[in-house]
Amino acid sequence: MSVRYPGTLGCGYQSGMDSPAVQPGGKLIAVAFSDPAIAGTQATDLWLLNPATQRLRHLPDMPALVSLKFTSMAWTHDQRLVLLARTAGRDVVAVWRPGQRRIAVRTVQIPTRNSGSDSFVVWERSTQHRR
Repeated sequence: MSVRYPGTLGCGYQSGMDSPAVQPGGKLIAVAFSDPAIAGTQATDLWLLNPATQRLRHLPDMPALVSLKFTSMAWTHDQRLVLLARTAGRDVVAVWRPGQRRIAVRTVQIPTRNSGSDSFVVWERSTQHRR
């Protein structure tokens, strides 16, 4: 299946699709279309791809101005999409659940990332009780 960017965020020669994130169970795929040089900054635009219908749906509050090398996303087991990003010189964590009208964003302090990777792992405490 071929996915063409449906939005208006730059279509320059450096623009492209960033690493997608597959929802547990595979019902949705979060797809990031990014541009490293739009209006003197960087931006990403997130869309949800439903592989069964091959349709894209735009996430609310997108596109976003972010530092692309410091931005990535992952799904949680309870179907939330979590983004870790740097925007306006600060680190933020953003959380969105399908159906919500807005993305919840909070400023966070994280250790300096100097490994050259923007990847992260969502770690959740087990909801099961220990015996």
